[in-house]
Amino acid sequence: MVGMGIASPFVSSTTNQSVPQSYPQQIKVAALSASSILLTWQTLSLIDRNGIIVSYGINYNSTRWNYNGTVEVNGTETVGLLTQLIPFTIYNITMKAATFAGFGPESPIISVTTNQSAPSSSPVIQSISLITNNSANIQWQVIHERFRNGIILGYYLILNDTKFGLVSNQTLYKNQTSSIGSSRNYTVANLKYFSQYKISLQAFTAAGASLQSNDYVITTSESIPSSAPANLSVTPATEGSISAVVTWNTPPVENHNGMISGYHIKYFPVNQLVNERTINLGLNTRYTLVNLLPQQRYSIQVAALTSVGVGPYAIVTYETYPAVAPNVTQSPQSTTVNAGINVTLECSASGEPTPTVQWLKDGQQTSSAYNLLTNPGYGRLLIRDSNTGDSGLYRCQFTNIKASVLSSAATVSIIDMNTTGFCLGELANNIRWPKTFRGETVTVSCPAPAQGNATRLCNAGTSGIPPTWNSVDTTGCETVAFAALTSAISKLETNGQSAANEVINRLVAVTTNTTLYGGDIVKSLQVLTKLNQVSTAVDPSLLTKFVDAQSNLLNLRNIDAWKYANKFCQDAIGSRAPVMDSVEEFAGKLFLDNQTIETTTNNIVVIVQNLNDSAASGNDVTYSDDNNFATNIEITVPGAAIRNHQFQKLVIVIYKTLSDLIPSNMAKD
Repeated sequence: MVGMGIASPFVSSTTNQSVPQSYPQQIKVAALSASSILLTWQTLSLIDRNGIIVSYGINYNSTRWNYNGTVEVNGTETVGLLTQLIPFTIYNITMKAATFAGFGPESPIISVTTNQSAPSSSPVIQSISLITNNSANIQWQVIHERFRNGIILGYYLILNDTKFGLVSNQTLYKNQTSSIGSSRNYTVANLKYFSQYKISLQAFTAAGASLQSNDYVITTSESIPSSAPANLSVTPATEGSISAVVTWNTPPVENHNGMISGYHIKYFPVNQLVNERTINLGLNTRYTLVNLLPQQRYSIQVAALTSVGVGPYAIVTYETYPAVAPNVTQSPQSTTVNAGINVTLECSASGEPTPTVQWLKDGQQTSSAYNLLTNPGYGRLLIRDSNTGDSGLYRCQFTNIKASVLSSAATVSIIDMNTTGFCLGELANNIRWPKTFRGETVTVSCPAPAQGNATRLCNAGTSGIPPTWNSVDTTGCETVAFAALTSAISKLETNGQSAANEVINRLVAVTTNTTLYGGDIVKSLQVLTKLNQVSTAVDPSLLTKFVDAQSNLLNLRNIDAWKYANKFCQDAIGSRAPVMDSVEEFAGKLFLDNQTIETTTNNIVVIVQNLNDSAASGNDVTYSDDNNFATNIEITVPGAAIRNHQFQKLVIVIYKTLSDLIPSNMAKD
């Protein structure tokens, strides 16, 4: 058997490449940031390569957001980087190796989550509503999950107080807010009152905060000031024993909590809280307290207020000066002058407080008919065109809280060598009457503030009897309040009885507790007469007011005003007194329902009795004044007369003062 020969030289040949039969080994992935993932791996074993590894393919996808991609890395690399990924997202990653023949099989899926990042969108404020004066509920739309980029841990609340230029930030953790569907809300408290806020939000994750949301502007409501006025101080006024000047500054502007509309000041002796006085001031920051007590410690307190109420008080304690009794430094000087010469008297005094001055003539308060000037601590009395009626003893009375002191008396003597046939000058009805020749009537101005003129006759007298003054006629004097009643008469003429209550209320008001002139009586009677004319049916309330007004006119303090009643108490033929008729006629218009109405005042009693029963029965009707003015007057109306004349009402008017006021020569009326 023949064997084999010599072997030929080796000839090398390489098979074609094929796709790898495996995938990269020991693949490791890690989130490098919120948007990148780092991969490392080892190449395939030689037996699995099936050629030269020219590249690696990295496939990644996020099933949640349908986001995927492929990255191809050079075959010599063992590190790869995925970028532009979505933060806080789970990515599924596979790898495969490639030769020139193509890619081999994919590796098993490896999952990794990218890191968190700040949200890429902002919350949207939907509404802000005030709950109280300084708290508000904020509601906002939460960020869509796609743009949260992590777990929203909470929110930054940015409060920009544009009024005061203050910005504050509050951190709101998620558990401090509440959820309403896709919105959340939070109540912010302790805002500054009466301020304007620009409010915005930022959401934050562990990695950072979003951009600010939209601004939402709100204005908080007013409240009371939160601090007291500043720099409260009290200093003595001119009258340091009874007055003090209080000054202060407004509270700090940041504590106004609204528009300062004024101030309250209250003060009281520290041991007498019950005597506290509160004064409402405007926007002044200075006030003078008066009528204090001398040498007394006071608590003085000032607070600012807004439309909501009063804030806290600033408090100081202040003691007034002690009082000092008046000390006369100048007494009026005695003088003797001829009639017609002007006379000036002066007096002065010191004291604490400075005393007031009252002039006295012959021990009585001096009439305002003289020209008087009185200032604290000083008085001047001017007698113009003097007459013998001005003679007398004049002195000043100085008074303060400590004492009342009289000056020395000055004797004023007015010499008139020509008095025969004259009524001498005198002071009467608060009017200075000049020397007037017999038979003449003198006219002078009414005492201020009354308007018009008063007149007075100098009676001629008889042989051997000097002339004498007649009573003063003030029917031409009318005070301002009564002059204004002309419009009330016009209103009655225009509106009739519908204006009755308004007019009678005015008349009662101006006649109550007032000494009247004759002209005031005249105007009042005109009003009552017109009221009687326009009234057709009277109720008890209106009758009571009518009688009240008439009673005021008949008060005895008005006796001087009635001296010339003959001018206004008679009708056109001079036989009756309308002052009586108007009451009777007005009462006769009272509507009665089988009853008796009695109206009683200090000076008049009016009884109105229904006579229907008496007309039917024929019984007499008797009234006896046993209780009201106890006149014991008894009036009987025969039943036959009531029936025959068909009388429906009996009106009885009893006057208490009429005989004292109406002149005796009118008694027949």
